[in-house]
Amino acid sequence: MDPVVYAFFVVSAVLIAGFIASVVLSKYGIPDSMFLIGLGILIGPIFRLLNPADFQVLAPYIGALALVAIMFESSLGINLHELIETARSAIILALMSFFLSMVAASVFVHYVLNLPWIYSILYGSIVGGSSGAIVAAMATKMGLSPSLGLILSLESILTDVFCITAGLVVLTIITSSLAGIATRPEQIAGFIAQKFSTSIIMGFIFGLILSSILYKVRKYKHIYTAVFAALIFLYALTEFLQGSGAISVLTAGIVLANLEHMPSALSSEEKTETLRFQRVFLESFHSELTLLIKVFFFVVVGLVINVENLFNLFIAGVLSLIFLVVRFPAAYTITKIAHLGRMAPLITVLYGRGLAAAVLVFIAIDTMGGALPQAEFFLESISGIVLITNAILTLGATLLRSRIHTTSWGYPQA
Repeated sequence: MDPVVYAFFVVSAVLIAGFIASVVLSKYGIPDSMFLIGLGILIGPIFRLLNPADFQVLAPYIGALALVAIMFESSLGINLHELIETARSAIILALMSFFLSMVAASVFVHYVLNLPWIYSILYGSIVGGSSGAIVAAMATKMGLSPSLGLILSLESILTDVFCITAGLVVLTIITSSLAGIATRPEQIAGFIAQKFSTSIIMGFIFGLILSSILYKVRKYKHIYTAVFAALIFLYALTEFLQGSGAISVLTAGIVLANLEHMPSALSSEEKTETLRFQRVFLESFHSELTLLIKVFFFVVVGLVINVENLFNLFIAGVLSLIFLVVRFPAAYTITKIAHLGRMAPLITVLYGRGLAAAVLVFIAIDTMGGALPQAEFFLESISGIVLITNAILTLGATLLRSRIHTTSWGYPQA
């Protein structure tokens, strides 16, 4: 068969599978990542329809695009006023869950696999948080109370941000130490502070510039294409200036999503209202592009997994259970703070890992090249964690869902 025709068949099949997985996620709350990684395993390691080696070189590029997409998508969901005034519980849950998971994973891989502490912490940072898209979709479909739905949605968005931020910070520490740029604690702290300040300033300024451009071209077509191109440019420029492209994109998105909270000197009322209307269309178009990137990225993850290495999958299973155990104290604490009754078991199982973890592991491998110890373990075990945590999430939520409408679960208690 003509290679071009064959490629078209494969691409169309993958995209259709991605759409079906998205529909299943929206309608039934079953995570799409399981299907897509499973599809990658089927067409790669099992049936050999595609050669995994041909796609490994593309993974870092797709990963960088996915990083831009998920950081912008997360930022559009962060309403600063709502976050500060009404979501104290979400912040507490996100911090506790991420910290406990990161510590548990770091300690486990350090002592079980003898990884140096800094690489163990990198591993823990990558897998420390739940997936925003998956948990938010599950919360919406399960008929939870508005307060609990808001807490879970914001928590998952925040942990995506925590994972990426912490992972990039640890990666920066490792690479700067290896390069001899910063080896002492004060040097490392200064290097990180410089990186973050550059990223935040770039993102803030770019967000204001982008808002002005969007307002001026509001009557023209293809605005989203220009927005995404601008975000890629911001990512590249910030990285070139030794900042973090992901943090700058996040900051720019937060500025766009919260113009109404900016001083009047930075944004007029008319401009704010116009951009609030435009943001609806931006979110819609961005979700389409994010789906496209996510579909190919998760399939590539499945392609490069070595299904014959059962040890890495076993470790992934053990860590998935550990994450479930360490999340319960955080979930129980939130039920007491927010008066959510007996919702701790359900909050606990809504912990599936997703795109952020998968993207970060590819970025770590690409950034460090051959310097990352046990790179194969990082890739295969983290991919396994994405699969297994979502399988547990689906099973647990299905078992607990029937009790939501027959008990006081999910609703404030007197």
